[in-house]
Amino acid sequence: MKHITLRVLTAPHCARCDEFLRFFESIRGEWQNVEMQEVSMLSEEGQELVRKHLVFASPGIIINDDLFCSGDFDKTAIQEKLRSLSVI
Repeated sequence: MKHITLRVLTAPHCARCDEFLRFFESIRGEWQNVEMQEVSMLSEEGQELVRKHLVFASPGIIINDDLFCSGDFDKTAIQEKLRSLSVI
């Protein structure tokens, strides 16, 4: 399986961010090849990612340095994307 980097741009008191983090933790066992990094939008790194990917809502979900979605997220679509990127 290919290594995948999943960055989650989060904001303080963001219910959707918390929901995504809980969701990913619940499926983490299925995705041993995925390195998940939570990055605060308020941090310097977070601000750079916000500008680079034009993230306007949180969470911003970046997979392998490509913005997958921001704001609302589709659990099935995320798993399908991870599955397609995992194929050797």
